[in-house]
Amino acid sequence: LLINDTLDLHGLNKDEAYKKLSKFVDKNYYSGNRYLLVITGKGNRGDLNSSEQKKSSIGILRKSLPIWLDDEKFKKKIISHKEAFSRHGGRGARYIIIRKNKKEKTIIK
Repeated sequence: LLINDTLDLHGLNKDEAYKKLSKFVDKNYYSGNRYLLVITGKGNRGDLNSSEQKKSSIGILRKSLPIWLDDEKFKKKIISHKEAFSRHGGRGARYIIIRKNKKEKTIIK
């Protein structure tokens, strides 16, 4: 799988991550890139002995990303998305396949 562009959301809050994702998808849709990788991280890896920590250990961005990508705003530009293979981050990353931009100007010679 050839990745055309990558976005790393580590260290961002939910609002910042959503805005960056939106710009990233738009930029790649209009530039014709088809295969994207978004890295969220796997979640909180602090002291996993506490039951509180286990509940929140999934990570808010990792949990939110698939929900965002299924939203109507993104569905118009995305064919599909799925969890990345381990070499690209596994559960802490997702592949996104972008639709072809039908409004692209083509030059006929």
